[in-house]
Amino acid sequence: MSEAQDLRPGDTKMAKKAPKGGEAGDPQPEGTPENGANGGEHRGRLPWRKRELPGGLWLKCENCGATIYRKEVVDRGYTCPSCEFHFTMPGRDRVQRTLDGGSWEELFPDLEALDRLAFVDSAPYGEKIDKAVKRTGQREALIFGRGEIHGRPVVIGILDFKFLGGSMGEVVGEKIALACDFARLQEDGGFSSCVLTHPTTGGVTASFAMVCDLTLAEPGALIGFAGPRVIASTIKQELPEGFQRSEFLLDKGQLDMIVDRTRMRDRLAMLIDFGTASWEEPLGKCIVTDAPAVEGAAEEAPGAAAEES
Repeated sequence: MSEAQDLRPGDTKMAKKAPKGGEAGDPQPEGTPENGANGGEHRGRLPWRKRELPGGLWLKCENCGATIYRKEVVDRGYTCPSCEFHFTMPGRDRVQRTLDGGSWEELFPDLEALDRLAFVDSAPYGEKIDKAVKRTGQREALIFGRGEIHGRPVVIGILDFKFLGGSMGEVVGEKIALACDFARLQEDGGFSSCVLTHPTTGGVTASFAMVCDLTLAEPGALIGFAGPRVIASTIKQELPEGFQRSEFLLDKGQLDMIVDRTRMRDRLAMLIDFGTASWEEPLGKCIVTDAPAVEGAAEEAPGAAAEES
């Protein structure tokens, strides 16, 4: 397991170079220009080892090995300025960077899970929930509310990996259903899209994540039901290069597009225009992702400071 390590002033110890490939050295395929620098390669990411961005002033990118200033990574939406590798982004930072400043209104934050089965694994499930609540300051993995993206009203839900790996339990399912009701999807035939980040697996992939009108993904994300190691050991065959990564799924037609995180906000606004426009009326103000066409598109959303682990 490779770790992105801190490099504080005066510290000459460098982190070991991360192994290539997301699965035991598997290299990543070349991506499209949409994926950013280096063709969207994300060589250092391990699928089941999603880590918080380390503290300290400096860190070493686990993908390209560059020594980078932590604040610069955070200011760029938790992406490496050298290779555009996507680090883990805290859920509330993602809310702030996706929505217009001051537009966020959280809904149903007090819903919490019950240990109905009194389930015990390595520890009682109830204890795991209690620890996650204390560690994250939120009651469940899904953050749900409403706001605006460049003036477009949206209902948004974000699974935070910090809370039990973003697992989908009864509260997450209930919040997804409430989000659909709140957006009046069935009544108004509303537009929905899902952004798949690293990793998107299990019940999330098998349910709401893959049934929206448009399915987007960040570069290099692992997307699937069972993990590649489980699949390889079950079928006793070597898997194709880049198996289950965003670029592989895009090539197979399971994704609509891959969007770099730094361009995601503008692209979502443009897609909302396309998805909600009336055919009898001209499209509203759209965005060209290569050159921001919306006032304030390049401005950083307020309150986007990093959350400390």
